[in-house]
Amino acid sequence: MTPAAHPNPHPASAIADSRWNLEKPDVSEEEKLTAVADTTCKWASGLVAAWFSADAELQRAVIRDNRERFDALAASLRQRLERASRLLSEHEGRQVG
Repeated sequence: MTPAAHPNPHPASAIADSRWNLEKPDVSEEEKLTAVADTTCKWASGLVAAWFSADAELQRAVIRDNRERFDALAASLRQRLERASRLLSEHEGRQVG
């Protein structure tokens, strides 16, 4: 963010800046400008893509290492959706239109 005159040394520095009161509803013009510069910098530097890639790989590893668990969750979800669909169909068939 240095090119935008925001000397934040770390990607989390802007949001952690003590000047911002994240609880108040009003956002100052300075905070808006800093947020835009922060977002622009994160995209332009490739940080967002790198974070996405690293996070996706971690998630793929968790899925790969827990295949049976995720298969069981998927099967459970399919069963619940099928049951809900069946119950809705039965209920609709009973309604007097």
